[in-house]
Amino acid sequence: MPRLTMLSMPCDEPVPALAALLAAPGVEIARLVLATMPEDASEAGGEACASADDESAIERLARSVGVPVVRARSMREVRAAIGEDVPDLAVAACFPWRLRREARELPRRGVVNIHPSLLPSGRGPEPVFWTFRNGERETGVTVHWMDEGFDTGPILAQRRFLIPDDLDAPSLESRLLGMGGELVAELLGEVAAGEAPGVPQARSAGTRAPTPTAADWLMPASLPAGWAWRFARAVAPMGGPLAAAAGGKIIPVGAPVAMEDWARPGEAVVEHDDGTVTIRFSPGSVRFARRASDE
Repeated sequence: MPRLTMLSMPCDEPVPALAALLAAPGVEIARLVLATMPEDASEAGGEACASADDESAIERLARSVGVPVVRARSMREVRAAIGEDVPDLAVAACFPWRLRREARELPRRGVVNIHPSLLPSGRGPEPVFWTFRNGERETGVTVHWMDEGFDTGPILAQRRFLIPDDLDAPSLESRLLGMGGELVAELLGEVAAGEAPGVPQARSAGTRAPTPTAADWLMPASLPAGWAWRFARAVAPMGGPLAAAAGGKIIPVGAPVAMEDWARPGEAVVEHDDGTVTIRFSPGSVRFARRASDE
């Protein structure tokens, strides 16, 4: 029976990955290790997404089936948890820290990572955000061996996914991580037998998916309304400083509420009595809820 340690964060998005592993026949989850605040920016690929006082959905799922949960505040605590488990394999999903060699070598077969993009495209902590920012209609998930880099290890399996129009960024990430958990379950036999070396990535072909800056949340009015609608609708639940650049101004906006593909208001920015604002794009227009500039 393969014995696994899962590495993640206290978030909702990786719940489907854990659920897929729990459903795999003959698999034992020894422990769920959750990274909280990054201990060092050089070791962190993203930010933790729940405070120490919250109980996240992934913790509730683990505890409901008797899987012990550890919240790790440092890499030392992560290494200690893996070393105590002595698992056959560690599986990372939404895990924000770089694992050094001494930690990667604690599991008998190593560490695999579930990454919500088709590597080598989208290396980094926010590939789903950049999927929508780049206007992509197809993405996927990659299961790869973890090495010394961020999302650079040999690829074990990938699965492509056409993005439905009604799927927002958190929902897409959850869907992809669940698919990745299913792929890991399918690979466990080969991994346990040492028959899954993976395919090396072409490092020069990779693209980056860094944490977005304020400029990355800005929607230029020179782009089509259809792009702005899909982007804003998808990323608004992430809570970033969404804004539009139109009429020589930066307008803080919230979630989009209506869109016209081709109709264009006479003014670049139209304020409405109900607190919404219409922005003229090229072509088309989008009506947004307003966001206070200090949010």
